[in-house]
Parts: sequence; structure tokens; C-alpha cells
Amino acid sequence: MQELLRNIIKKVQRKSGDYSELDLIQGLSIEEVIALQEEFSVQFPVDYQEALKLYGKTVDYPGFDGYVIGIPHFGEMLLMTEQQLITAYRLLLQIEPKPCTHSVKKLEGIFWSPQWIPITQYGGFLVSKSLSIYHMMVLDENSPLYGNIIGWDYRSGPTHLVAESFKAYMVEFDRALNSTGLFWDETYGFSF
Repeated sequence: MQELLRNIIKKVQRKSGDYSELDLIQGLSIEEVIALQEEFSVQFPVDYQEALKLYGKTVDYPGFDGYVIGIPHFGEMLLMTEQQLITAYRLLLQIEPKPCTHSVKKLEGIFWSPQWIPITQYGGFLVSKSLSIYHMMVLDENSPLYGNIIGWDYRSGPTHLVAESFKAYMVEFDRALNSTGLFWDETYGFSF
């Protein structure tokens, strides 16, 4: 998993012609990963634990107060660091359930569950003080979608199934980085 993420970082740097600050990314210790799991009362899949050991620490973006270095993902989605995860999770704990306007099979009628952990955030350069659009990992062991990644919107709840696992999620991004139809835009990040 860590090798896959290292390759993604190199490809992002090569395709964008910049992103040298990704060299500053730091990982969490095993103790910090355990503390994060305890914060959320869940057990992360091994692939996600390994990923957090590579990039999970919150590192400030040089020269931009309040900005955080993150691994770019699809478009303006960024993989979240531990401080972003905690901030988003605590915001989510305060939400009032709303009617779901989208439907993800096997999650009908559920707006959000404390066992859905945000892993990417739209516009994730800041430790956001307001809810956003996330990709979430379902860690409810009783759910038929356990370990899957779903799209989630603060206005409507779950929007779509994104991937069957964190590794599959990252493999798909790596595949997209290799495709000829992918290009880099300074404003919007990677587009297809």
C-alpha cells in the first residue's frame, strides 16, 4: 500500500510539474493510528492503516498559514490528515439527520453513521470548520458495505458507491494517473 501511495505522489509531482511540497508529507506512528481508531471507536482496515503511516500527519503548507499539505486525489478531493479527520468527524457528530435525496444501495434512508469515516475532503487544503463533500469509508461491521468507500454530501447524505476498499480506491486513482485522458489544471487539479 505504501509503495502504491509513493508512486502516486511521484506521478502527481510529474504530471503537475510542481507539488514539491509533497516531499514534506509525514506519516503517523502506530500509536497515533491506534489513537485515531479510538477517537472514532472503529478498527481501520490494514490498507488504510498502512496509508496513514505514510501520509497521515498534519503538516503545514510552507508559506500559507492554516493550509495543510495533502495528497491530491480526483479533482479537488484530497486525502485527509489526522487533524482534518478529527475536525470533520466532530462536525459530523453534530449534524441533524436530513432526508436523503440520493440512494446508495443497502444504505437507503441513512443520512450518516458515526461508523462512516471521512477519508477525502473536497477542497481539502484547509482544516475546514464547516461540513463539506467527502468520500467516506463504511466501518460499520454489520453493514453489507463494510470497508467500501461511498460519496457523501452534507446536503443529501450518501450519493454513490466509489470503491469496494481503500486499496481499490487508490488503485483506481493510480490507473487514472496512467491514462492518457487525464490532465492537470492549476485550478481544478486532475480532470478526466
